[in-house]
Formats: sequence, structure tokens, C-alpha cells
Amino acid sequence: MTKVVHAPSYPEPQCCMCAAKRSTVHGMVAGPGIFICGRCVSAGLGKGDDNGRCESKPHPAPSLKCNFCGRKLDDSHYIVTGEQANICDDCLRLCERILSEQNNAT
Repeated sequence: MTKVVHAPSYPEPQCCMCAAKRSTVHGMVAGPGIFICGRCVSAGLGKGDDNGRCESKPHPAPSLKCNFCGRKLDDSHYIVTGEQANICDDCLRLCERILSEQNNAT
């Protein structure tokens, strides 16, 4: 008798900043247990038109740390806060490069 084993189903990844699902955005970057969409990367860097969807803004609180790299605000220019995570300016620029490379590869 053949036994059928089904792979576990995982929830669709969501952006940690705006909660958009992967299927609804163009590009998403994975961090340690978190994801950020291209719109939030652009909004965090002050670029592009996010159509009011991403409300992430640089945050001045020194106790914040980046959920992508662990860097604190003292070690960054700024940290953007989101619904479920924070991301520093260096990680935003890295995510922008990753998304750009993904777009160029397709």
C-alpha cells in the first residue's frame, strides 16, 4: 500500500510593515522570520508613490532596533517602524538592491 504524505501548508508571507500579502505586491524580501515588500522599501527610503498604502516613517526613538540586522538607532541614520517590525536605513538600501537584482533577472 502506498502512503501519501502531504507537505505542510504555510501561510502566505506578509509584509511586516504594511501586512500586504506576497501575491498582492511586486517583490518582497525575506529577513529573519519577517518580510518587507517593495512598496515599503521605497516608502522607507522616501522614494516612489506608495498610494497611501505604506505608512512607514523614520522613527527617532533610540531604543528601537532593526529586526533585519539588529542594529540600534545609535548605529544607523534612522529606523523605520512598521506594524510588526522595524528596519534601518542600511537594510532598506540592501533590500532595494535585492529587489532591483530580482527585477533585472526576470
